[in-house]
Amino acid sequence: MQRLRHALLLAVALGLFGCPKPGGGGGVPDAGSGRCEVDLAATGLFTQGGAGSSAKVIDSASMLIGGEGATGRLGDVLLQNDQVRVIVEQPGRTIGPLLSGGGIIDADLVRPAGEPGRDAFGRMGLFYALGRVSSVKSVEVLSDGSNGGPAVVAATGEDRQHDLLNLNKLLLNVAGLDVQFVVDPNQPLPIKTTTYYVLSPGERRVRVLTAFCNQGESPVSAPMIELLDVGAFEIFNPGRCSNALGTSKLDPNNDCTAAPSKWFGTQGDGVAYGVRSSSLGDLSKPVEANALIGYGGVVGMFIEGESLAGLLSWTNPEARSRPGTFNVRPGQWRGYLRDFIVAKDLAGVNGVLLATDGVATGTLEVTATLPGGAPAANARISVADANGTMVGLMTADAQGKASTTLAPGSYTINAALLGRLVGPTASLTITAGQTTQSAVSLNEAHTLTVTVKDAANAPMPAKLVVFCSGGPCPFNEDTYLKHYLLDGAALGAAAVAYVPVNGQLSVTLPPGEYDVVVSRGPEYSTWPDTWPTSGFHVDLRTADATANATLGRIVDTTGWMSADLHVHAVNSSDSAVGNARRAANFLAEGVDVILSTDHEWITDYAPVVRELGAENLMATMIGEEVTTFSHGHFNTFPLVRNPELPNGGAFDHAGGEDAPTLRMPQVFSGIKEAHAGAVVQLNHPRGGSGVLTQLKVDTATLRSHGVAEDFNMAPAPDATADDTKLFGDGFDLIESANGPSPSYAVLNDWMTFLSRGTVRTASGVSDSHYAFSDTGGYARTWAKVGSDSVTGFKPADFAEAVRTQRVFAGNGPILSFTAQKLDAANQPVGPKVEMGQTLSVTSGDKIELTVDVQGLEWMQINRVELYSHAPGREAVNGVSNSEWPEGRILQKKDIDPLTQPLEAVPGTTLRRVHLTEKFVVTATADTWFVGMARGTTGRTMVPLHGSRPAAWSSAILIDADGSGAYDDFPLKPGQPLTAVKPAAPRSPKVPTQQEFVEALKALLEHKHE
Repeated sequence: MQRLRHALLLAVALGLFGCPKPGGGGGVPDAGSGRCEVDLAATGLFTQGGAGSSAKVIDSASMLIGGEGATGRLGDVLLQNDQVRVIVEQPGRTIGPLLSGGGIIDADLVRPAGEPGRDAFGRMGLFYALGRVSSVKSVEVLSDGSNGGPAVVAATGEDRQHDLLNLNKLLLNVAGLDVQFVVDPNQPLPIKTTTYYVLSPGERRVRVLTAFCNQGESPVSAPMIELLDVGAFEIFNPGRCSNALGTSKLDPNNDCTAAPSKWFGTQGDGVAYGVRSSSLGDLSKPVEANALIGYGGVVGMFIEGESLAGLLSWTNPEARSRPGTFNVRPGQWRGYLRDFIVAKDLAGVNGVLLATDGVATGTLEVTATLPGGAPAANARISVADANGTMVGLMTADAQGKASTTLAPGSYTINAALLGRLVGPTASLTITAGQTTQSAVSLNEAHTLTVTVKDAANAPMPAKLVVFCSGGPCPFNEDTYLKHYLLDGAALGAAAVAYVPVNGQLSVTLPPGEYDVVVSRGPEYSTWPDTWPTSGFHVDLRTADATANATLGRIVDTTGWMSADLHVHAVNSSDSAVGNARRAANFLAEGVDVILSTDHEWITDYAPVVRELGAENLMATMIGEEVTTFSHGHFNTFPLVRNPELPNGGAFDHAGGEDAPTLRMPQVFSGIKEAHAGAVVQLNHPRGGSGVLTQLKVDTATLRSHGVAEDFNMAPAPDATADDTKLFGDGFDLIESANGPSPSYAVLNDWMTFLSRGTVRTASGVSDSHYAFSDTGGYARTWAKVGSDSVTGFKPADFAEAVRTQRVFAGNGPILSFTAQKLDAANQPVGPKVEMGQTLSVTSGDKIELTVDVQGLEWMQINRVELYSHAPGREAVNGVSNSEWPEGRILQKKDIDPLTQPLEAVPGTTLRRVHLTEKFVVTATADTWFVGMARGTTGRTMVPLHGSRPAAWSSAILIDADGSGAYDDFPLKPGQPLTAVKPAAPRSPKVPTQQEFVEALKALLEHKHE
């Protein structure tokens, strides 16, 4: 009866108002509004009755939602009823996966007065024709709800190319797959869009209708993709593909590479979101199968794309049908409708969808208890249907209570809490109109309580690593996939946790025997002192246990401060780590300065560091990762955040709307003009997202061979036949280690730059995106800033140390590198110079270079090396050179790590490794020297990270011609280089599933060399 009534109302509306059928296709009203006008009430798609919904422009901070994912600003629009609060962003260009305002950016349930908001959503918007977006020019409140019925907000925009996301060129440049889609994303479309956000009273969904008006004379036919920066990473796609939390892995033999999806949701802390599309042909019906591709926190939902085969049909001009075709006739409009749902949990999202579809439901009430009967507060309860398919996730309150609505049928449920194995399964039956009560119990667990102090009995932060005794753990992140999408612990550990400033932490673990190690980075000792032979044994089989650790500083780094120069957290679209957790991570690793480098977002860690009580232990510095999709990523710091601008004032490397993408010289100079005193770093310059690879740079000459149009750039006015001038030397650093181990390909690039006179700093970074599965702080960069006072830290001093190469990089060893002239008796004379400085000598003079290394007692270094100019390091046409032969090492000292010298740390009972190796060279011309200490065999640096120790210096420069400077470079201009092969003629092809999936991997998996 309800469906019949709906159909009759819709028929009346179509007859009386002359509107199109729900799929669109009617005439475009000329109302003079500037919108793609739609009579929303006449469509019959929106609930009209009731009161209590409102829409208002945000004019005070008290109206903002709040929460760590919140990005709302004054001037945005708040939609609200008695159930949910949602913010629609004001007009304006943003930088990232979504280029324009006008979309949903924050959302939460309505919470009791005084309870903080819990927004965990990113943003959402449309990406159509495989490369075009709507650039929103106005956001209006059409109905503020004061007269009853729904509150309505309209965002109107114009067709624009997504100047950062051209799939054809990305697949070619990054993945090497020459694909020609049957729609040309470079071709402007005569489209105006208006997206209507409709919140009806009493509902937990915002109905979002985007109307496309074809203002041209020809039909428009294109695929539609809902692009979401989801924020909360615990993604759920109900169905057979994953049957758990998370998106399926890219697998050409699995049709879940582009997973069929009727809807998908994300679970945050106390809030969940769902998105479901309506059929493109009939907006009154839900979609049957979108094709969903997810990576990290970005999800692309190809509307009615069905599967990987559906996606591939858009690469095949001979395809007889193409799933997801969206047609708009000239002079008409057509709509795309989806529901955005806010609930407490994913089961609540499912309940809203059932109610939307008019499905009769019953209520399930669950009580979760711990062993002994106490409430299992915040337990997660997974719900599966009779086929074993997961249909939702419930979250219990503080009393262990949870409830939801389900369609009639048989179900099973079980519960889990972090630190406890998944509990036993309970079966139940749901009957329409009735309430079913059920109970679940959780498994046993015990508590490990750790205290960490220094020798003076003062508490200190630290990292706790817990290993299962006797081998691999019987549980891992996959154990919990129906309850939590976990970031599993690195290093094969059962758990990794960060001890706060007060030096106390309790960790819950399943019953068992464990070995515990406590550390605070490479400048402090490791506890217990039996490590790495053994950790501190803990028996949690039947009872709780404690561990009391004492740590001490083992090296003196006065005047030097360490920073990890590439760090991601929640403001990056591909990271879900909260800012407070990221700060706790770096505090536990003993990093002196935490630098923010979120993608296209300027973040300030200072507030969370103060909240942690760590402002006297760790300094902060503000930066950004300028992230092109096709030709490199670039960190810049120090910056100043502007909270009044989108993304805190992130730099627009695309040059602005309708402008060509900036070439590298323009990026480098533009950043420095916008932020006086900033430095720029080439991030992971090799591989799919590396600038040297993508722009096809010859490192010996800095010539580029990339084609400007492939990157949406305007040709350089000074381009030549053998140099497209897309690259430049305006950068200050180059990442020589992206992760704990150095990249020998990038070290070759850096040393080639040194030899040609482009003297830059080699940095070490972690590029950490996760809290536990990657090791934030390794590698890192130490800079000589003249002080190690956190409270007196000045970001400008760090930047100046970087500019002047007073820096060393590494993953543990503390390195000193100096040079001094020797007299005729081989005795040091004159000034001793350090990294970044120039030593002036006379040709024929001998020079003594000293590499001094300190580190953890158990650290194993078996090689100390000296490097200088050598032929063969250069790379041509973007092809990386990772060869690292022994013949390019100028001198080396091999050391037996089992007999390396240990010395007492003054004033303590601790010991440290301390190596001092001297090398003598004869100066014959201007040159440079770099020192390195590393372990090529032996144990890794667990529990700090999983690689062997390594550290390398900045260059010491040698002036041997009396000019007073390093200016007669050993790599001479015009020397013969490997010839650049002409580019092969392009021949677009229809890819196989295997080829397409491999290309997707290259695009999505953020791999570097």
